[in-house]
Amino acid sequence: MTFIQKIDGDFDFSKVTLTDDFMFSKVMRDKEFCKPFLETILEMKIKEINYPESQKTIDIGLDAKAVRLDIYADDGEGTVYNIEMQQSRFRDVPKRSRYYQGIIDINILEKGETYHKLPNSLIIFVCTEDFFGLDLPIYRFKYMCTKAPELFLNDGTEKIFVNINTSKINQLTPRQRSVYNYLKDEVTSDEYTQRLHQKVQDVRQNKEWRREYMTLEMMLDEKREEGLEQGLEQGTIITNLKYYYKGKISKEEIMEELSIDEEKFEEYLKEYPKEELLK
Repeated sequence: MTFIQKIDGDFDFSKVTLTDDFMFSKVMRDKEFCKPFLETILEMKIKEINYPESQKTIDIGLDAKAVRLDIYADDGEGTVYNIEMQQSRFRDVPKRSRYYQGIIDINILEKGETYHKLPNSLIIFVCTEDFFGLDLPIYRFKYMCTKAPELFLNDGTEKIFVNINTSKINQLTPRQRSVYNYLKDEVTSDEYTQRLHQKVQDVRQNKEWRREYMTLEMMLDEKREEGLEQGLEQGTIITNLKYYYKGKISKEEIMEELSIDEEKFEEYLKEYPKEELLK
C-alpha cells in the first residue's frame, strides 16, 4: 500500500492513485474495467468476467498462511485470473506468485473438483519497478524442460509480471501504452483510460472507502511502529549477548541492562546461541 502524505495528521486520500493496491482493487472489482484491463495486458479477447472478487481472502487452515488477493476472477471458460498491484520492490515476489498459484489450486480442489478439472490460472503482478532487470515491458513465465526448452509442461499455469516502468514502451500496442502511461503518470490518452481516471476520481470521493483506507493505513502504521520497536529490542539483546559471549560483559550486567531475571537470561541464551551470534 502506498505511503501517502498526511495532511494535518490525516491521510490525503485524494492523492491515492491506481498503483495503490487499495485503489486498484476498488476499481478492478468492476467488470467494466477489469475485463478490458486483462484483455489489454494479455492481448486477447475474453468472453466474460464472472464476479471479480476484490481483496479475496483464501485461508486453507492447518496453520497455512492465508493470503488476501487484490483481484480474483474467472472467465467461465476454464481460466481464473489473480491480479496483484505490487508497488514495493520485494525480493520474494517470485515465491509469492508461486504460493498464490498453489493456494488458489488448493482452494479450488477443496470445493470438490478433481485434478483434471483444475482451471488454467494466470497470476498477474502489475509492478511499478523492474524486478528482473531486463527492462522488458511484460515478463511471462511457463514451466518448460531445461533439457528441451521447446517442450512445455502445459500444466495450465502462467505467471506474468507487468513492468510499467519500462523504457521500451514503444514495443507495446497502442492500447497497452495508454494503460502504462496512465498507471505511471495518470495521463489519459484514450477512451478507456479516461473512464479509468473518472472511476479513480469516484473512488477518491467515496466517503466510506476513504474511511476504510484511513483505517487500514492507521493499522499499518501501528504495525510498522510495533515492528520497529521489536527490531530495536532484538538488536539490543543481540548486541549485549555478543559482548557476553566475548567475555566483555557479565551476566549480571546484562540482566540489569535489559531489566530481566535469570530465567529470562537463560531463555535468551537458548534463543541466541553462541555459535550463531559469533559465526
